[in-house]
Amino acid sequence: MASVTERLDESCTCLAFSPYKESAALLAVGGQSRITVKDSSSVGSLLDSLSLSTVFSLLCGDGVGVSHFSWSPDTAHTEDGSGRYVFCTTGHSHQTITVYRCDVDSTTTESLPGHTSYINDLTFHPCDSSLLASVGDDRICRVWDLNEGQVRSEFRLKSPGVAVKWHPQDPAKLLVAEKSGRVRLYDLATEVPIMCLETGTAPLMSVDWSPSNSLYVGGVASGSWFVWDVSQSSRPLECRSVYQGPSSLFSWCPQSEGVFATVGLGRQLKVHHLGHQKIPISCDLPVVTDISWHARIPLLAAAVDKQLHFWMPEI
Repeated sequence: MASVTERLDESCTCLAFSPYKESAALLAVGGQSRITVKDSSSVGSLLDSLSLSTVFSLLCGDGVGVSHFSWSPDTAHTEDGSGRYVFCTTGHSHQTITVYRCDVDSTTTESLPGHTSYINDLTFHPCDSSLLASVGDDRICRVWDLNEGQVRSEFRLKSPGVAVKWHPQDPAKLLVAEKSGRVRLYDLATEVPIMCLETGTAPLMSVDWSPSNSLYVGGVASGSWFVWDVSQSSRPLECRSVYQGPSSLFSWCPQSEGVFATVGLGRQLKVHHLGHQKIPISCDLPVVTDISWHARIPLLAAAVDKQLHFWMPEI
């Protein structure tokens, strides 16, 4: 399946569709010097053409590039430009989280220092916009209280943290993945792990919680993908070797509990269907730095240098 592409002014280092249906048309594009928010409302059921309008663009300031981005549930998009946009980022070789609050009149930022090494993932609580979780190479997962501007909870890890995700239906539970191949599910009320999943191989590089089936957790380690059913044992429900080398990204499609995308060797993008051998999409690209699914339609975006690539697989 061929992709539709859109050219950019600078290399894209990360991208993120808003996971909230009220603002699902928003696509954030992070680069070396700026953050650009685009509107994908014009995309229809047939991806025969693409025209993304720019909502706004902000300079990053320090020039280190945006490595990770998360939308807040407080974001509200309107076509007349009077919306409110709240999100957080961190940069390459950066140990500080920046929270942005933008509206038609102003943009304010808040810095959250505390990590002592590279931050590998961050995510807003899906219901409570005052809570933000982050994890990094300093082997610590932090849950921030933005109302107080301080850390609410802290989980010590045994290896670098590579991913942190909130439970799609039970926001009192938090998933934390470690590079060693261990994935723990924490209860925020007791701050103790209640489940542990294992890949049996390392390095584990990316983990995602299915937004359409909260029992499914998926990830990639070495050249394989893994899917667990958290209602069963800690052993994977299914795993498959798909790359002749390291894999880096895993992302569930919100419209189907069995469809997900992976990236391996930094350039091979594949879309898989759980329980099926056929791969709907498989393509080689120069360098894939990030992928993201649209929350309302089966639209997959990938960041490839100074281009965005889009696919709409049949699911």
